[in-house]
Amino acid sequence: VAAARLPAIWRITPALSSLAEVQSWAEQRLRSGLNAPADAREGWLLRLPEWSLDNYVLAAEALVGLRAQAMEQVSGDASSPIMLSLHGDLRALQRVPAADGFHLNHHQARQLADSGQTAASLRSRASQLVSAAAHSEAELAVALAAGVDSAWLSPVLLTPSHPDATSLGWAQWAQWLAKVPMPVYALGGVSPADIAMARKLGGQGVAGISLF
Repeated sequence: VAAARLPAIWRITPALSSLAEVQSWAEQRLRSGLNAPADAREGWLLRLPEWSLDNYVLAAEALVGLRAQAMEQVSGDASSPIMLSLHGDLRALQRVPAADGFHLNHHQARQLADSGQTAASLRSRASQLVSAAAHSEAELAVALAAGVDSAWLSPVLLTPSHPDATSLGWAQWAQWLAKVPMPVYALGGVSPADIAMARKLGGQGVAGISLF
């Protein structure tokens, strides 16, 4: 059920330094995102690790508003709205209930699993979806124990943002995700053009920053 609701592409915000830059980034992607075909729906991950919680909340609320305004203007045959997932401080999800979910880093997923809780305890409304980052089989197992709706397994390929990281390669990526009963995204060195490859190998789709 989670897989049917999830997008095929997650566009992650790069290092943005102002609300104006966040809005500009979103505006450049709105039209194509709202009119994407059903099998290539998009989501945005608002990742601003250097921002304070208050400023992050302002940015998230701005994207919620921007998305709502755009939906009123698009044609009736537009696909589902672009999903907006939050990142960083978990309190943001409670402060921006209109967001569609939250992406946990590995440490947050482990803390959740170790506490005996699941992702369901984080949601401010039932329809929100929670994802988690993973870089190994062990971290995939943690994500599964935390009860998330999807995992983002990386790095698949070499990526400029993490030049010293050892990439998994498509074969290893596929081998690991085959062992977990949940949707898994390919992250690291991939682009929207790799959706077909990710799905051929059993994945849900792709996520990234620089090529998205």
